[in-house]
Amino acid sequence: MKEKLLFLLILIAQPSHAHVKWFSHTVDISKPPLSPQNLMSLTAFKILFAAAFVIMIMTAFIDLKIYRSTGKLNEKFKLLNLKATVLYPVILRLGIAIFFSFIATYFWSSPIILTPELTTNSRLVPVVQLFIAICALSKRTAIGSAGGILILYSYAIYEYGWFHMLDYPIFIGIAVCLLRYQLKGLQDYFIQLSILRVTTAISFLWVAVEKWVYPEWMYDLLEHSMSHLLMGFKMPFFVISSGIVEFCLAFLLIAGRLSSQIAALALFIMLIAAIPAVGLVDAVGHGPIIVVLGILISTQNRVGQYFSYSELSNTIINPIAFGTAVPGLISIYCICHGIAYPSFPELPTSSRILDVAIALPFAILIAITIPKALKRLMADARHVVYIKSSALVESTEQTKDSMLTLDNPPEHQKHAA
Repeated sequence: MKEKLLFLLILIAQPSHAHVKWFSHTVDISKPPLSPQNLMSLTAFKILFAAAFVIMIMTAFIDLKIYRSTGKLNEKFKLLNLKATVLYPVILRLGIAIFFSFIATYFWSSPIILTPELTTNSRLVPVVQLFIAICALSKRTAIGSAGGILILYSYAIYEYGWFHMLDYPIFIGIAVCLLRYQLKGLQDYFIQLSILRVTTAISFLWVAVEKWVYPEWMYDLLEHSMSHLLMGFKMPFFVISSGIVEFCLAFLLIAGRLSSQIAALALFIMLIAAIPAVGLVDAVGHGPIIVVLGILISTQNRVGQYFSYSELSNTIINPIAFGTAVPGLISIYCICHGIAYPSFPELPTSSRILDVAIALPFAILIAITIPKALKRLMADARHVVYIKSSALVESTEQTKDSMLTLDNPPEHQKHAA
C-alpha cells in the first residue's frame, strides 16, 4: 500500500514528465503511431481512463462548491488574481528576455530554434533570439519580440514540418499575448490570459497523447536511465499513467475553476522536479512553459466558464468533455499524422473511418461550445478595466463616459493615488 501511495506521488513530480522527445534515442516521428483502437483496447488504459473520469467528476463538483463559497480563502484567491493580472505582462516579458538571451549565447556555436531538439546550422537564429530578448525588455518594443517568435516558429515549421510543431502552440500564445498587450494594454486581459491558457493546455495535451501513441520513446528512457522509477510496475502501465496524469492536469487548465490553478501548480512542480534528474537541457527547453505556468497559478481561469450555460451545466459538461477529449485527441493526433506523413503504406479504409468516428463526438462538442464561448469572451473583452491595489472596476458599454483603463487612468484617479 505504501509503495502505491509513493507511486502516486512520483507521478506528480517525476523526471518522466520531461519532454521525452528531447532525450529518447528511439524518436522517429515519421513512424505510424499506435492506433486509437489498439491503445484503448489495453486493459491498463481502460482502468486508468475510468479512474481519471471519476476523478474529473469529483473535481467538477468540488470546484463548484468552492466557487459558490464566499469564505476568506476565496477572497484571497481573488486578490491574488487581481495582483497577478497587473504583473503578468512584466513577468512574461522578463521570462522571455531571459530565455532567449540564454539560448542565444549558450547555444551560439550549435544553435537551436526554440527547443533543444530543433537544431539548426543557421547563424541568423541566435541573432533573432537576441533581438527578441532585447525587445522584450520594454513594452514599447514587445511587438518586435512577438514578431521574432513567430518568425522562429515559422522557420521551425519549414525545417521540421508543421506536425512536429504541434507540440509547441504555447510559443504562438506567448507571441499573440505580447502583441495584444502592446496594442491594448490590459484592456482585454481576458483575451490575453485565455490565449495563454489554451495554448499552454494544448501543448501539454498533445505531448500526453504522444506518450500513449509512441510508448517506445518512454520505454527507451526507462530501460537506460530511469529504471528506478518503475518500482516493480510494468512499463506500459507506468507510461499510460504518466500520460493520464499529464492529460488530466492539462484538461483542468482549461476546464477547471480553482482546480485550474492547482493543476498549473502541479505541472509547475513536475517540470521543476524533472530538472535535477534530467539536467540543464530540460530546464532550458521548459523555461517559457515554467514562466507561463507561474502566471496561470496566480490568475483565475475564465475559459471554462465561457463553455458553460450555467454553473451546474459546467459541472456536467466538464466530465463529458473529458470523456470525449481523451479518445478524440488520440484520433485527431493519428489523423494529423496520416496527413503529415502520407508516404507510409495506406491504412485500411475501415481503420481511417474508425479514427474519424472516434474523434467525432469531441469535434461536435467543440463545434457546439466554441461559438458561444467566443461570444462571451468578446463581450467580456469590451469591458475596459482599471485596477488599483485591491479594487477592480469594470465598466460596460452603457457607461463609456466613465470607462477606466489600466494604462491611462483618469485624472481624478491619478490625483487620488
